[in-house]
Amino acid sequence: MWQLLTNCVPVCSQLADRHCHPNRTCPRCGQHEETVNHMLFECPFATQTWSLETLPIDPGEFPRPSIFDNFDYLLHRIHKRNGTEECLARIPWILWFLWKARNEKVFNNKDISPLEVIQSAASEAASRRVAVDTSWKEEDARYGGGFVMENEDGSTLFGSFASNRVLSPLHAEFGTLLWAMKSSLTLGHVSMAFESDRMQLVRLIEEEEEWPNLMAVFDEFFNLCSWFVFCSISFVSRLKNLRADCLAKGARSHGFFLSHVHSEVPTWLVPDTTWLESS
Repeated sequence: MWQLLTNCVPVCSQLADRHCHPNRTCPRCGQHEETVNHMLFECPFATQTWSLETLPIDPGEFPRPSIFDNFDYLLHRIHKRNGTEECLARIPWILWFLWKARNEKVFNNKDISPLEVIQSAASEAASRRVAVDTSWKEEDARYGGGFVMENEDGSTLFGSFASNRVLSPLHAEFGTLLWAMKSSLTLGHVSMAFESDRMQLVRLIEEEEEWPNLMAVFDEFFNLCSWFVFCSISFVSRLKNLRADCLAKGARSHGFFLSHVHSEVPTWLVPDTTWLESS
């Protein structure tokens, strides 16, 4: 999206300006100059693609002749129209697959339908849900963290880790979130919806409040976010986060450093696994 907005994508008009292409005509519709905005929003192929997506749109609001208006709608105004999380997660992928479909036509003379673009975007955007929690006690030398990752195929991964005690429970929760983000990226998951039962953490991130003693972790958080295609953080009640809570307590109770991610929870970590069936 950054390349699109800075006009760094090699559409025909850009290539013609650089004397690298004989004409500016759109290779898909053959009727108009291929600008970035035309390729993504105004070409009949693109217009049909967006019409298949369930966007909350008023007539004449989207798409528009200005790429900045269109991105303003997709990134900002759509939130005010109560666009669903699923819809928002698909937007970057729709842009990506529109570009890939354009290149398939140019280089392989292959036509990919608008429906195929939407289906590909929906498949890639199916975000994994990760609930995180922390166990912190002032008198302990270690704090524990846990996460439960629910994949779109119905499978579940459990993660536990323990590290040196930090300044406060909030610092510990932030540390657990960062560890869960790193674990997700290591597993190759770039579309994630994280959940925490610490409302203070969620509000800090949403409002980007400046806390001097959290500046370093904030910098790391935003750096990690840049590696995700879609990344969100939301609040979940403690009653719905019991599994992550048990993993965090089990990790802290052992009193040594550990990092464990697996589809099964070892009995040495949490002897009583009846909580696996909890919310």
